Amino acid sequence: MASSNDPNSTSAEIADEPKVENKSTETQETPEDGEKIALYISSDAVTPEIQAEIQHIFDTYPCLGITPDPGYIKQVPASDWAKGLKPLEIYDEHGRDHPVFRPSPIVILDERTAKDKSVVIVDEDWGEEEDEDGNQKLVPKSLRCVPEWVQMVVVNLSIGNQNLWEFAQHNQADGVFHGFPETESKPESETSPADT
Repeated sequence: MASSNDPNSTSAEIADEPKVENKSTETQETPEDGEKIALYISSDAVTPEIQAEIQHIFDTYPCLGITPDPGYIKQVPASDWAKGLKPLEIYDEHGRDHPVFRPSPIVILDERTAKDKSVVIVDEDWGEEEDEDGNQKLVPKSLRCVPEWVQMVVVNLSIGNQNLWEFAQHNQADGVFHGFPETESKPESETSPADT
C-alpha cells in the first residue's frame, strides 16, 4: 500500500490510515475498558448551570493525586425518562447493553443535588439475601457523595477494588461521603512534605 506521503496514493488509502490511529487512541480512553460511566438527571431542580458545574468538577478535580479522565462520567442521551424516578428505579432501567456506558455503577443528579451539590452513585453490592446455594446476592445500593470524590469512587467500583460499603462507612452526619477521614479536611495543596 502506498504511504500517505506518496503523491500517487489514492484518497481512500489516505483516509484509511488515520482511522487505524484513532481506533488505537480510543482503546486507551480509560484504563478499564473504554466504557463511560452513565450520568442521569432525575429532577428538574437540577439546572443546566448546576449540571455544568458538577460536570466540570467530575472532569477536572484531581482526587488523591489521580488525574481525572474528562468525559468518563457522561450524561446518557435521551434519558428524560429518568425524571421523577428514584435512584434504584433508574438503575433497574439503565441500559445494560449500551455500547458506550458501563452497566454499573451509574451516577445520578437528583433534587438534593440542586441544594447541596451531592450526587448519588448506584452500584451492586452484597446484600442480606442469599441465593439457593447460600451465597450472598449482589443487589443495587446507593451512596451519596460530594462531586470531588465521584470519579475516584466510580473508578474503584468499576475495577472491583472497593465496594459501596467501604465508602459508606465513612459518610458524615449529613449522610454524604466527603472522602476518607485522613484526607477529607486537607486538600492536596496543603499537604506537607512529612505527609508524603
